[in-house]
Amino acid sequence: MPQDTTNPAAHAKAVAIFTPSANDRAFEAAERVRFKILGMHYADVGPEWSSQGRLETDYVHHLAFALSGSAFVIHEGKTMELRPGFAYWLHGNTPVRRKCPRRFELYYLRFRCEWHEGVDALLDWPGRRPIFLGRWDTRQLPQEWRRPSLSTNAILRLRGMLGLWLAEHFEGLDEFITHHRKAHARFGKVLRHIEEQCDASVRVEDLARLHGSSLSAFSRMFTRSMRISPKLYMNRKLNETACRMLLDSDQSLAGVAASLRFSDEYYFNRFFTRMNGIPPGIYRRRFR
Repeated sequence: MPQDTTNPAAHAKAVAIFTPSANDRAFEAAERVRFKILGMHYADVGPEWSSQGRLETDYVHHLAFALSGSAFVIHEGKTMELRPGFAYWLHGNTPVRRKCPRRFELYYLRFRCEWHEGVDALLDWPGRRPIFLGRWDTRQLPQEWRRPSLSTNAILRLRGMLGLWLAEHFEGLDEFITHHRKAHARFGKVLRHIEEQCDASVRVEDLARLHGSSLSAFSRMFTRSMRISPKLYMNRKLNETACRMLLDSDQSLAGVAASLRFSDEYYFNRFFTRMNGIPPGIYRRRFR
């Protein structure tokens, strides 16, 4: 068994800067943050990457590592150029227009950021926008990502980069996490029900009944606490479940629609396209 044989005199003049017990809330919040990496992709694109003037979004976050060429994202009238050698955080649940007048080469990481299982609170971050992160290592990192099997070191490096950029560019995390945890505790039974029975048959009326409130009172309380309406929250969770099923299973589109209790494949296709901007079949081919 390891023993500490250090002479106590060596620590005699040490002064504590911080300890976990004195900063328990911050340590607990930091330990709860989990980055769920959904996949790294390489793309060599052109004008087809453009959104043709439409506002489009995704319900997961993207880190874009620009490699060559250039492209642009426009958010609330502000244009950001994605330049080679630099990385950008493209926030989930944030509609943008994309422009790619010529060839553009990039890697992009798709991920979620959770501190409650299945709940990505950053999708509701008040200051959502595309974020310039800085330079990235265009020599070493592509070599790691293109290997047949990603190493543990490479995954730890990715998680470390995500943690560093989250800390640098998202001010006020303590207050935001505290608010979100209180809201989650208040509606914990409802949120667990949505997680456990995430399909198209769930209605807001069912959630209000489970919470013991009238429909109007429940909708007001939920929207005020969670910063999103119960209907939109349910649609988001249903969409996330559909995305996972399309990527992680071999079920046909009709089978996925039936599993999620849509009345038929047509209504599933219409829902998925509205949420993601592309039909489920194209989504599966592009990201699988």
